[in-house]
Amino acid sequence: MRRRAGWRRRRRRRSGAAGRVRRHGAAARGDGACGLPEDGRAPEALFARAKEALSEIKRAGGGADFLRGAMLARVGARRRAIGCVRDAVQEDRIRVWYQPKLRLADGAPDGHEALVRIFDRAGQISGPGDWAEALDDPECAALLDAAVLRRVLADLRRPEPGMGPGLGRVAVNVSEHSLRRGDFATHLLRALARAGVAAAQIELEIVETVLVDQRTPELVAGFERLRAAGIRITLDDFGTGFASLSHLRDLPIDGLKIEKSFVLGLQADARNAPILRAIVMLAQALGLHTVAEGVESAEVADLLRDLGCQTAQGYHFGRPQPLPELAPELGPDLGPEQAPLPLPVPVATGLPQRVPD
Repeated sequence: MRRRAGWRRRRRRRSGAAGRVRRHGAAARGDGACGLPEDGRAPEALFARAKEALSEIKRAGGGADFLRGAMLARVGARRRAIGCVRDAVQEDRIRVWYQPKLRLADGAPDGHEALVRIFDRAGQISGPGDWAEALDDPECAALLDAAVLRRVLADLRRPEPGMGPGLGRVAVNVSEHSLRRGDFATHLLRALARAGVAAAQIELEIVETVLVDQRTPELVAGFERLRAAGIRITLDDFGTGFASLSHLRDLPIDGLKIEKSFVLGLQADARNAPILRAIVMLAQALGLHTVAEGVESAEVADLLRDLGCQTAQGYHFGRPQPLPELAPELGPDLGPEQAPLPLPVPVATGLPQRVPD
């Protein structure tokens, strides 16, 4: 105790003065600390630094620390990512690329997944892996959601006669921040109605982490409303997250998207095959559609078909592409890209959150 107390006195003498912001509660417990002059001189600056430290500590699960070193670097990276996304939305540099999905039984098209890309001012392309930290910011996620939905609805808002197969049903990844909005279902259905896009043309891929939210009954009510309108709801990245068997039983979902690590390792590790078989059999027993992502070879596609998986996507079938490059595959009358539809902001309605296949 003497040694620790002496360390504290020396720390205070070196810092000149110290302060902290403390948070206790069921969700998080921690202390955000600051020191004079390292973290600022004005009281407002010191308090702001301590609050930032506390916020970062809460993300890490609790503790006590100063906003310095690696923690400060993380905060800086998050700020840059948020700035990147906000600027791209404001300057209309958000684009949506589409990756095809095929039915394994007969190779027929089974829609596409919408995957977000950002073009920087120099024309370089980046994916979610380059600015994933921004997706933790609710306001930033809502802005990106609205931009992605505008693009998808514009691409789906095309005359049917002579169009060819078109995009089919488009799967849109939905952020946690979107789903946790009480008016999420209302906003989405209104946006579809304004665009003149049928609800059956949209599939929502939801992340498993929303299932542990205390407002799950509200989510269930929203899902039921969307499914009644014709929207398909799929549980994304199934097999490595928080979903339990009771969630599969109780939640109003239509399908499972198997986490791609099981698919990518199917040939390398024999233990993946029985896991995949068990997932597929469980889905079939519950009447759920199964999708496997990360299919990169004909051999893996054949194995998945033999296991009973219904739909697949991956480099073997096609890489993500912008709509103009997909036009020859989708039909001769697809035509040029239309301008995005106006949509109220903020509207949190869906975005990809991971680096796609």
